[in-house]
Amino acid sequence: MNKLPLYSSSGHPAGYLDEGGLWNIQGRKIGQFHGSEVYNHRGKYIGELRNGRLSLNLHKLDKKKSGFAPIKKPRLPFAPRVGPTSNGPNFHPFFHRP
Repeated sequence: MNKLPLYSSSGHPAGYLDEGGLWNIQGRKIGQFHGSEVYNHRGKYIGELRNGRLSLNLHKLDKKKSGFAPIKKPRLPFAPRVGPTSNGPNFHPFFHRP
């Protein structure tokens, strides 16, 4: 499967999409996609893909899904930054916190 680079709505590299998972630029799986929403290894909502960018919906912070075992892959080079986008008042730029 091709790795798709993903950026936050602020334009910062957030990781890449591969095999239904969100991987950080160091190659560690940090999330699993369930539709457009992303959940961490503990099953906690950490963001979603909106307008092609990763954002955090403040109204979904209490959502949970099943977790997964963290795994690692090789690093992937990224462009340093792309232009920002706006997703509305309830959305903040995606930022993964381990």
